Amino acid sequence: MAAGIAWLELRTTAPAEAARFYAEVVGLDLRELDGRSLVIVDEVAVGEISELPVALRERGVPANWLTRLSVEDLPATLTAVEAVGAVRLGPTRRSPEGFEFAALFDPFQAALALTTQPPAPLSRVLWHDHHSHDHPAATRFYAEHLGLVPVGADSGKFQAFAWAPGQPVAGALTSAAQNPLVHDQWLTAFEVEDFDARVAGIQARGGVVVGTFSLPDGSRFSPCDDPQGAAFGLRERRPS
Repeated sequence: MAAGIAWLELRTTAPAEAARFYAEVVGLDLRELDGRSLVIVDEVAVGEISELPVALRERGVPANWLTRLSVEDLPATLTAVEAVGAVRLGPTRRSPEGFEFAALFDPFQAALALTTQPPAPLSRVLWHDHHSHDHPAATRFYAEHLGLVPVGADSGKFQAFAWAPGQPVAGALTSAAQNPLVHDQWLTAFEVEDFDARVAGIQARGGVVVGTFSLPDGSRFSPCDDPQGAAFGLRERRPS
């Protein structure tokens, strides 16, 4: 099975409000099914919006997007990544779709989950940045253990990556967490065409736009917080 993002989960303190925000402001296709608010891409469920567990709230965990990455052998991969500094965040569980998954902190303190679920069709709408204090080390970790493929040379500030050889660039690993205002994380970013209108809508609906930056390909990127405090990003979609 190829590497890639299998599932996205927004764990939040106000699921109904968050669903309206992401549908109306960010433009996600959200549909209710069996009491779950599912994220749909090309008629396929690729994620969901759920309630942040009380136990996590009591520990001070904020609303967050949790990314699940596909692996072929979950027990073996968990053993391998724990041996180099990853920390499990609970037992292996089974999703309603029937796939096993386990949450963890990677060796750089970014939260993610590993799953037996195959990759989802997310490249059209999603960009992922991994922020750490040492992106060259993070690149080596993800390339060796989770199938990430570096694309091009390291710029000194970031390393672009794809999920398989020959695939489009899917994101970048950066050392942005050297900035005290940025924490170690996988930042989920949604690609949008009407970038200016989306940024204005986020601000009008109680979200926070931290700033807007130009990327090497000429597109723009804004790290944001939704009204419940979950970090996400907007990336301007360039004409194909």
